[in-house]
Amino acid sequence: SLLCQIQFVLVCIDEFITEECTTKLRFLYLQYYYSVSAVKEYNRKTGAGIRIDSGWVSDKFRNAMAHYKIGIALKKDEIICGDPLFGLTQKFLNTDYFALKNAIKAALKSTSQQIRKHLNLN
Repeated sequence: SLLCQIQFVLVCIDEFITEECTTKLRFLYLQYYYSVSAVKEYNRKTGAGIRIDSGWVSDKFRNAMAHYKIGIALKKDEIICGDPLFGLTQKFLNTDYFALKNAIKAALKSTSQQIRKHLNLN
């Protein structure tokens, strides 16, 4: 199930939607956020040893992605015009939108490859 969810956001959301839009990062991040705990649980139950970079986990950023309330998440002086998410990634994760998106995609791709290998799907 986790592999299917990861593949869906990587392929159907990120690749099939050709126009860059913030919805891509929102879906990718939410999948990543919940994948971190799912991988830990799977490893605990199976001893699989699948790794996922948990360095990007942020409850506050997750809440902003799930509910997208800029007025609550950002103060007026924190808004970055021209940034796709108006500065949310800078505020909560100290990185820019595109660097975060690339890091999340890399983490999900790595996790997907490990799951595929563990399940002998390569």
